Amino acid sequence: MDFSQNLTLPSVSATPSQWYFLSLVNVYLFGIYYANKNIQYNYVYEESVAGKGTDEVNSMLFHFIQKIVVANGHQKLTIYADNCGGQNKNNFVVKMLLGLARESGAKG
Repeated sequence: MDFSQNLTLPSVSATPSQWYFLSLVNVYLFGIYYANKNIQYNYVYEESVAGKGTDEVNSMLFHFIQKIVVANGHQKLTIYADNCGGQNKNNFVVKMLLGLARESGAKG
């Protein structure tokens, strides 16, 4: 799981002007590779919707685990992440994963 580089797009304006291509909006892409099915799942959203912090990572990871992993009947999850302490390698993400494991009765 990882965030890609920010993608920039021209912002939509009701009346395009000379500032049309100067006022860019960031689009974030958070990807999770699901090795069991050899599929990449991407969460794409605009900067005005949310940031790139722990809450966003936990929300997307929780959604992926509940809707994809658990829904497909898998009980084992292996996660690889980069070394970004602010997003995916911090106490809040680890605690969320630990809470999900305890809730599911996982043993390990």
